Amino acid sequence: MTVLCGITLAIETGLTLFVIEIGASAMVKLILAGIPYLADVCLIIREILSNISGRIRFCLQKIFVGL
Repeated sequence: MTVLCGITLAIETGLTLFVIEIGASAMVKLILAGIPYLADVCLIIREILSNISGRIRFCLQKIFVGL
């Protein structure tokens, strides 16, 4: 049982480090790509968030009108 837990922990740690590695390299690439690309990404994220909040607002209005 202890061996199994150790193996699971090792796999999880490895995956976490792998994800961090990917995240770090992506960050470096974003920084190297320059500010315009980063601004585009921020614009896209803002657009997605406003779209989501708009849909939530729409759903809430439907719920309250239904009551």
